[in-house]
Amino acid sequence: GARLVGANSLGIYDAGMQLELIWGTLTPGPLALVSQSGQLATEIATIGARHGLGISRFVSIGNQSDVTAPELLADLAGHDATRVVAVYLESFTGGEALFDALAMLRAAGKPTVLLTVGASAASTRLARSHTGSLTSSLDIVDAACRAAGVLRVNTPTQVVDVARTLLTTSVAAGRRVVIVGDSGGQSAVAADLAASNALAV
Repeated sequence: GARLVGANSLGIYDAGMQLELIWGTLTPGPLALVSQSGQLATEIATIGARHGLGISRFVSIGNQSDVTAPELLADLAGHDATRVVAVYLESFTGGEALFDALAMLRAAGKPTVLLTVGASAASTRLARSHTGSLTSSLDIVDAACRAAGVLRVNTPTQVVDVARTLLTTSVAAGRRVVIVGDSGGQSAVAADLAASNALAV
């Protein structure tokens, strides 16, 4: 009846249960990490620690031979110590269950930040050799993220920046924004960036 996390896993950690089956030391906090890459999740945790953002739960899922991302994400919906969830996935196998779990997190008031790969042929090849994963088209991933209310980012630093922002403010209800600044040029740059992200200034 035992379950397997991995194979190809860097371990698991839960601050509330004082479970530390992981390489390295983590600081407790409100961010949960579920990642197919243990080292990348460790990088996110390290960047977060530099900014005072600790970890509630860390699960390096590797190849998902048994325990899967959707199972872990659904469980986080009821995990009291978790306020924001960060996910790194190379594979979206079982996509319907995955995005159902992400919708559960949203309903529980726990925003999710997704980091993935597949924008280049090189990253697609690397994912195949790393975890045996076939990456998905980012257009499809982005559409699914919009439907589930998930924020997709491109780097570990962006994961931390977005998570910190989500912890200090509420999620916007719409796409309309106001820019207040003391520089016409900087405000114009901000307006272009907002427009490129489908925001109405």
